[in-house]
Amino acid sequence: EPLGALDKNLREHMQAELKHLHRQLGITMVFVTHDQSEALNLSDRVAVFNKGRLEQVDAPEQLYERPCTPFVASFIGENNLFDGRVEELSADGASIRLDAGAVLRMTVAGRAAIGDRVKVGIRPEHVKVGASEGALPGKIIEISYLGDARRVAVECGGIGRLSLKLPTGAEAGQVGIGDEIRVVIPQALCRALPNTGGE
Repeated sequence: EPLGALDKNLREHMQAELKHLHRQLGITMVFVTHDQSEALNLSDRVAVFNKGRLEQVDAPEQLYERPCTPFVASFIGENNLFDGRVEELSADGASIRLDAGAVLRMTVAGRAAIGDRVKVGIRPEHVKVGASEGALPGKIIEISYLGDARRVAVECGGIGRLSLKLPTGAEAGQVGIGDEIRVVIPQALCRALPNTGGE
């Protein structure tokens, strides 16, 4: 982990230098790190290991947007993961009933059969606040200021505890702890993952 001891600014500068060298020399470079953002930033392909087992090898965008296992979904970036069961399958996806009660429609990573246990993943930045059709009631239980965004924890009916990431600004500034809100979960951005137990 060659950049592990550097401060944030110097680390980012060295990441840019390594990318420049890689392009200039045109050689394969192997970089080992536990820093997920560094892996996504520097790599054309990332291999994710868990307890000595290779979980997924893919381009950074694929790892982030289409993880194949619950471990990859939770290790690469933030993710809400919920337990559920496959209720219905078709060519364009599956209906998943979460243990908390809500039924969501989504794509499935890998093979699944009706009745299979799965983990459902949705990224905090994909969850929206609003009163559109299909919005679920929730209550804000925690807010953390991150600079460019606020992480908002919501206790949501039919879902459970849900993390949202709202850009700093008007929308995020109007919510407070204890507020009743409605959240929209874009089901096209949800992903059902095999419940491997490997987290």
